[in-house]
Amino acid sequence: MQPWWLDATAGPSGWDVAIVEQDGRIVAALPYVERRLLHWRLLGQPPLTQHLGPWLAPQTGKRTTRYTNEHKLLTSLLESLPKASRYLQNWSPERMNHLPFHWVGHEATVSYTYVIDYRDDDFETGIDSRIRNDLKKAKNRFGVEPVEKADIDEFIRLHRLTFDRQKIAMPYSLDLIRRIDAACAARNARTMFFAGDGNGTAAAATYVIWDERSAFYLMAGSDPDRRHLGAGTVALWEAVKKMKDRTERFNFEGSMIKPIEGHFRRYGGRRVPYLSVKGTSSFTLQCAESLRTSARRLRRSTSDSP
Repeated sequence: MQPWWLDATAGPSGWDVAIVEQDGRIVAALPYVERRLLHWRLLGQPPLTQHLGPWLAPQTGKRTTRYTNEHKLLTSLLESLPKASRYLQNWSPERMNHLPFHWVGHEATVSYTYVIDYRDDDFETGIDSRIRNDLKKAKNRFGVEPVEKADIDEFIRLHRLTFDRQKIAMPYSLDLIRRIDAACAARNARTMFFAGDGNGTAAAATYVIWDERSAFYLMAGSDPDRRHLGAGTVALWEAVKKMKDRTERFNFEGSMIKPIEGHFRRYGGRRVPYLSVKGTSSFTLQCAESLRTSARRLRRSTSDSP
C-alpha cells in the first residue's frame, strides 16, 4: 500500500485512493488501479501485488464498538469508490471482514498463502523431508551452491525462461520488472538469490522484496534444461534463511494451483487465508449474459451448418 510501490507497479496509468477522514486524520484508505474496457470501468490492483484492499486505523474499545466502527469505515470506503462496472481485489489476511461489501452484492472467495513467522516458527526443523532430501541431493550430487547478489539482468534471463518453457507469454512487461527493481533498490527493499552448479551460470533464481514486517517471494526463474539440479529449491531456501535476520515473516505469496501449493506447503509455513472480493454492476452482468447467449447461439448455428 506504500505510494512508491503503487507508483512502480501501476505505471503510467497511475492509481487512486478512496479515503475516510475524521478530525483531519485519515482513518481508512482503499487504493485502487482503474482500467477501461470499452465503456466499462474496472477497479482492481496492479500486477505483482498480491494484496491491496482496505486499510483501517487500529480500533479501540469494546469488541462491539470496534466491530461497529469497522463496519462504518468499510461502508464509507465503499461509498467513496467511483462507480464502476467491476471491483476485484485481494485483501490482506489482516482484513477478513467484508460484510459491508457483501451487503451490497459483492462476493468473496477464500484463497491461501503460506507464511513463516520467524518469531514463533522453528522453520529450520519444520520443512518436509522431501525438501531436505532435495537440498542434500542438489548440494552433494550436483554441487549446487546459493549466492545472493543484485543482478537484475541475470534474473530476467531466468525468469523469461520459465515462461518460455510453458510456451506462454509473460503476463507483465520487462519494463514493470525494472521499475519495481529500481524502486525497491532505492529503498534497500529487495534482493535476489541465485543457485547453480559452479559452471559460472545460474540455473535458478528467487526475487524477494521486504519491509520491516515481512518478506515476500515475488518472482522466480529457472533454466528448464537444468531443473534436475534442484537449484530452484536451493535458491528459495536460502532466501527463507537469510531473510530471518531482516524481517519478521516470510510470505510465499501462495498459489491455488495444486502443484505450486504443494511445493510451498513443504517449507513448513502456516496456511493463512485471505479474501478475493469481487463486485459487478447489474448492467455489466446483463451485458455478460447477453454476450454468453450470443456465443451459444453462434456455436449452435455453426454446429447446425452443413
